[in-house]
Amino acid sequence: MEACLLAAGAKKAVNRSQLAFLERAEDENEVDKPGLVFDKVTKTVVRLWETKASENRPPDWAVWFGQPFESDLEPLEIVDEHPAESFVVFAENPSRKKWKHFNQCPGNPKAA
Repeated sequence: MEACLLAAGAKKAVNRSQLAFLERAEDENEVDKPGLVFDKVTKTVVRLWETKASENRPPDWAVWFGQPFESDLEPLEIVDEHPAESFVVFAENPSRKKWKHFNQCPGNPKAA
């Protein structure tokens, strides 16, 4: 999942400052959490958080994060702690074309 998102144009989050938009959105209660999937191959739970998208338009940003099934960290915690077998990738202002590619990635919660 992570590799597909990166190949489609998402960015890997390696520090908290890259996710400042998420922190602001959480403070303003503007985070939509449309779903999660369990990736049987990697045994990880992949979640998607995004802004509330308007009709026929991609969201302003999206964050996908994966972690082992028994973990329950949020994206900012994963970036701060760097736990094994976890990832956080994001896209800001994705074009419709990129959004379509993201949604075609196997294991994407939006496509499930």
